[in-house]
Amino acid sequence: MLLLSASRDRWEPVRIIVEGGCDLRSTSGSRALLLAAQRGNWEAVQLLVERGADLSSDAALRAFSAAASANRVESVAKFLEHGLDLSSWGGRK
Repeated sequence: MLLLSASRDRWEPVRIIVEGGCDLRSTSGSRALLLAAQRGNWEAVQLLVERGADLSSDAALRAFSAAASANRVESVAKFLEHGLDLSSWGGRK
């Protein structure tokens, strides 16, 4: 349900699912983050980042890249504020 909600252009269903206790540190949390970014659901992206989506995943880096490419400054800032490690960009650590 989280993945379907994240892929839509509405963030409210994502909020309801997250507040219901969805584990955002799981693979589905990372995939939801990427889907929301790919669909331009920036409110959902920011919510998922704020609520603990796994920012160490490849999906998180790809979501960050989508936000940066779309000039979504607030979303980019959320990723960085919540600890996205850019040293892993391109496979380097």
